[in-house]
Amino acid sequence: MGDNGVNVSEFTAWNQDYEMNRVDAENADMAALASFMANAEGKWWLPTYSHSITISYGETKFQNDFGNIAATYGAQGSDILWMATEEEILDYLRIRELTVVNYNLAGNTLLILLSGDIPTDQRFYPLSLTLEATGANITNISINGGTNNCFNGIGTPNSVINLEWDGLQLEDPVVLAENLLA
Repeated sequence: MGDNGVNVSEFTAWNQDYEMNRVDAENADMAALASFMANAEGKWWLPTYSHSITISYGETKFQNDFGNIAATYGAQGSDILWMATEEEILDYLRIRELTVVNYNLAGNTLLILLSGDIPTDQRFYPLSLTLEATGANITNISINGGTNNCFNGIGTPNSVINLEWDGLQLEDPVVLAENLLA
């Protein structure tokens, strides 16, 4: 991946090894990078890191930078930015690449079934579906299965459905420490 992220709309083969460059958030103009990705063609991913939010980056600067990014591009803004761990994003990209979407339209009901050669060892199993009901409004969305599913677009011709399922549940860190450390 390049130093300014990768256009995930053009990159494939998320199931293989590759070199990933991370941007040091405390030495980068995060607002400018977020603006670039929001306005660039495609969908961009930029892995960032900081050694210490409270010391190296500065807590106030971090809260201002990422608060403004979230307000502009997050759920309360244009809703085109997803902030998540690298593992969650990689799992999402793998699932997206390996999932086969099957659908059947009967009258005004669309049935969507997912299949594919999905790995069984991931921590996260997320997938997003975009629905475009040309000439009609979406009146109901019903999801069978999964956990932490959400959607929007009722009463409109467009919807985004976010799905999650079968994720690895990590034990409480205190319980792990008590059981695994001597």
